[in-house]
Amino acid sequence: MVNENIKEIVFKDRETRLNISRVPKKTREEFTKFAEEEFEGDYGMLLKELWEKYKDYSMIQQTFDVKLNYIIQLLENEKGTASQERKPEKNIIKFLDGRKVEKGVKK
Repeated sequence: MVNENIKEIVFKDRETRLNISRVPKKTREEFTKFAEEEFEGDYGMLLKELWEKYKDYSMIQQTFDVKLNYIIQLLENEKGTASQERKPEKNIIKFLDGRKVEKGVKK
């Protein structure tokens, strides 16, 4: 009975633990300092907050990319339309002596 209780406690402890290795020294120092100052040393809550901010940032970045692509597409379409407006199609025949015939009218 006691042995089962110990196993249950160890199992519950493992559910809430996270070991992270290969953290650069400066990053670890900044992380622990920030956790002490802002989260009263609660590394788990700091990690949760950072993860939530990361998800929000990713969503904003994706939305921004979609909107930016839409704006670029609008500008490209506008540029194409403007160039078409500046250069209307004309049926012009140019002779060697410099005369031009435009839409059947000599100039």
